[in-house]
Amino acid sequence: GNTGIKLADKPLTLATAGDGERLLMTSCARIGSQEEGKQGVLVTFNDMTAIEHKNRELATTLERLREANEAITEQNARLEILATCDPLTGIANRRSLMDGFGEFIAEAQVTEQPLACLIADIDHFKSINDTFGHSVGDDVIKAVADVLRRNSREGDLVGRYGGEEFVMVLPGLDGVDALDAAERIRRETRKLAGSPELPLQRLSTSIGVSVLDRNTNDPRKLIERADQALYYSKENGRDQVTLWHAQLSATESEAAKDTREGGRSTVLEQSRDRIAELEEELEQRTRELAQVQQYDTLTGVPTRTLFLQRLDNEIIRAERQRTSVGVLSLEVSGFRDLVAGFGHEACDVMIKELVNRLQHVLRRTDVVTDLAEECMLSRITSNGFGIVLTDLHEVTEAMSVVTRLRKTLAAPFRVQGRNVYVGACLGVALYPHGGRSSEALLDRASKACAEAALIPEKIAHVFDSDIMDTRSRDYIDLESDLHGALERGEFDVHFQPRLDLDRRVITGAEALVRWHHPERGNVPPPDFIHIAETNGLIHEISRFVLERSLDNLEHWHELGWHHMKVSINISPVQLREPALVEYVLEPIRRRGIDPDHLEIELTETSVIDTGERAINAIAALRECGLVVSMDDFGTGYTSLALLADLPLDTIKIDRSFVMDMQAGERSAAIVESVINMAHALSLRVVGEGVETNDQLTTLAGLGCNEAQGYLIGKPMSSDDFLAFLRHQGRPEILRKTA
Repeated sequence: GNTGIKLADKPLTLATAGDGERLLMTSCARIGSQEEGKQGVLVTFNDMTAIEHKNRELATTLERLREANEAITEQNARLEILATCDPLTGIANRRSLMDGFGEFIAEAQVTEQPLACLIADIDHFKSINDTFGHSVGDDVIKAVADVLRRNSREGDLVGRYGGEEFVMVLPGLDGVDALDAAERIRRETRKLAGSPELPLQRLSTSIGVSVLDRNTNDPRKLIERADQALYYSKENGRDQVTLWHAQLSATESEAAKDTREGGRSTVLEQSRDRIAELEEELEQRTRELAQVQQYDTLTGVPTRTLFLQRLDNEIIRAERQRTSVGVLSLEVSGFRDLVAGFGHEACDVMIKELVNRLQHVLRRTDVVTDLAEECMLSRITSNGFGIVLTDLHEVTEAMSVVTRLRKTLAAPFRVQGRNVYVGACLGVALYPHGGRSSEALLDRASKACAEAALIPEKIAHVFDSDIMDTRSRDYIDLESDLHGALERGEFDVHFQPRLDLDRRVITGAEALVRWHHPERGNVPPPDFIHIAETNGLIHEISRFVLERSLDNLEHWHELGWHHMKVSINISPVQLREPALVEYVLEPIRRRGIDPDHLEIELTETSVIDTGERAINAIAALRECGLVVSMDDFGTGYTSLALLADLPLDTIKIDRSFVMDMQAGERSAAIVESVINMAHALSLRVVGEGVETNDQLTTLAGLGCNEAQGYLIGKPMSSDDFLAFLRHQGRPEILRKTA
């Protein structure tokens, strides 16, 4: 009979509960003997469901592997382009240019073939930027790059060297042939002006040419020679071609320019690992791609593209929050001369140092403007930067940032072992007055920067005229006058006496700074102290007050008023300085004065704003023997817990509470509570703003220790205060009354 296999490995799909399926491989075989009458069929079922799922998953995994490999290959290609090409023009960037140039020189020396190098520079490019804006300037750079590209042969190397400078390497050409090539480029560049894309009346390039000799194997040397020839062209009328030789006699042409193979694994787990690796690599390459596109490779700060994107976001936020946003355009003056004098590499180092300084200024916690971290500083051009100023409410807030920038730019840069003082121009425009788009704001700021370049100052700034109201101009004028006021002798220190209410004697005085402006007269401290804190002059002014106060204190002691003390005010800015203690103690030690004769006055606000740092500074001052008091107590938000923790000696009750004591029992009760609380904490109490005998009597009755105000004496000059002391005799003033 027929006992062979009739059916082998036939798929059978069975539906299961829940819309599932199971795949079975079915085989059938006849068994038994026909003669014996015993026959049957043996059916076997092999459940292949799990294996089928694995196969499908493996197929999906392999497809993802293929897609990831393709994506990485594409990203590698794009990254290679961005890493080697200038993003604006598409030609080689400086790094790629220098790498390729070195290879060209090595090949030329082996084959003993000539090789030429030319460097082209766009004439009057800064004027183009200032007149038409950076967008037109970018179009000019792209157009000139296209001219160079069209006039290059297969095998030539064309690259952007920096800013508006281009380099072309011409293998196989000697000096005469290179001059012909340069002349073609020069003539074709002139034809670009007047086109619809470039609304310029004139456009030209100056070109320098150098050729390889047997003694040269450094591409930088050839570029340096071509650059010298270029400057000869510039200095002799521009729009010319010059060939370099040892004596640099100008010769003008007359008629004479990794594929990654992703491994394929047959094991599912290995494939998953490989996919994870590839996806991680893809993510890394994507980040690198974004970094190259959006961040300056030299300094790491955002480029113009990212700057404008973030500025657009800040404009939207400012519109929503009803605030303003500003753009500050900063340009290093004479940058071309610096490059000519020190070279590109040294100037790159200087640019990085400049960026570090700017970032340090913008990160300062005591800047009035709330500067968001990353998006503030961007590199717009080779020597130009943009800064976004956010959450502005008035022009003076932008001015405070300008002042800080001017101060940091005034310090010298160390270049090749020399101190170099760099000039800079700053222009400021504010939304919405200067424009409602990022491009418009940057353009207005750039034009203001160009106006600043006309000012005969090393560090000059100009505000867009549309944003300047009377108050803003007054602030700027006052800030300008503040510089040099100390040197001109316009500052003085006046002294207001303090009366001991128990003994009724003058025991000290508060030192108060006065500014006698030659045109404005006496400028109130609230009008200029904030400016001084913002621009850093507060340190010089405070040093002047401290030295003058100690001079007078020493003189009073010499004349017999040994018990006299003097108090000076410390700014919140100074409270943040780590060297505050030594700053105060050094002039005391120099004069041999006991530290407990000097009192340091702090405001509630400064203590709260600086927090733990203030507590540490106060403790350090007291440990050295100085007396520390809190001025204007009651006007801020000092909690009792904070007051108990502060290492103080004295609190001064604000004049507003003292003046209101006579208005009703409630105000007097508040003053009494403050005095009792202070005494419970072992603190002395000074009442400020005492102008009447009733106020003096009330304070004395409540247990106040000292009083200060016009009743005792107004702030006086040094001579007048000394006469005041002599008039008191012992010295002694008002006697106790019943």
